[in-house]
Amino acid sequence: MNVLALLVAFFSAFVVAYHDNCKGSSYNPPLMDCWTGYQSIDEEQMYAGKCDFSFNECYIVYTDESHDDCVSGIGISGKAIKATVYDILDTCYERKGSFGTYDCDDCHVTVNYRTHID
Repeated sequence: MNVLALLVAFFSAFVVAYHDNCKGSSYNPPLMDCWTGYQSIDEEQMYAGKCDFSFNECYIVYTDESHDDCVSGIGISGKAIKATVYDILDTCYERKGSFGTYDCDDCHVTVNYRTHID
């Protein structure tokens, strides 16, 4: 086996399986609703499971499949979740999408439109 093949095999072990995308509802979430949801994420907290930071018509959820509910104190930092939300809002023209957080293969943050819930 040549050196190039060994390097490819070595680095492919670090490739994350989650594929970032800018897909979602046919409606766009209001930026101000997303901003309010974004601000509700505690940068100093650790999160695991399915954690909902949605506000009004902006759906913001971190999911890592480890728990059915949101668990605080373990997992990924709120700072990393906020950075991923920001990346989606900055990268995706219509302010919706789902990006991996790179702490596990299926870990991701989703930003999307949702019907306002009182």
